[in-house]
Amino acid sequence: MDVYEILSEIMEYEGLSIANVAKKCGLPDSTVRGIVTRKQKTISLEVAFKISNGLGVSLEKLNGMEENRDKEKNIIKNNVTEKEFQTIIQPYRKLDKFGKETVKIVLDRETERIEQLKEKEKHIEELEKKDYLKTFAAHDKNSATKEEKEADIASMDDKNIWKK
Repeated sequence: MDVYEILSEIMEYEGLSIANVAKKCGLPDSTVRGIVTRKQKTISLEVAFKISNGLGVSLEKLNGMEENRDKEKNIIKNNVTEKEFQTIIQPYRKLDKFGKETVKIVLDRETERIEQLKEKEKHIEELEKKDYLKTFAAHDKNSATKEEKEADIASMDDKNIWKK
């Protein structure tokens, strides 16, 4: 990623304007605006240091390098690799405000759906643990013997079986 993309991403994530960044970093507005609007791929070391210090990001991050080179630790949340993350985030960055809002709506709905599924699965697991819901008679009543029918009737009358 180029410097302008990284800086734009940080600004969007932190909700910062060009003026905010300039003030925090001790840079003229025109310098920050130039990086973003002219889509600068590189910046001077002096400007990089000021941005790094002002925004609290590493020089490696501003340079587009991985901050942590340990491959096992290069996993973002939920086992998403950096490469997978980038294939998702690159098209997202190209969206306009409406597109980004649409993605957020879809993500919110899908997150809610997954949470509801987890709750349903949890509820089903709890129900499966309850003895009074387990099947204990599994035969066709038309072909059942007299003893099996009597046992079924007795079990239906057994109050201990039906207690929660």
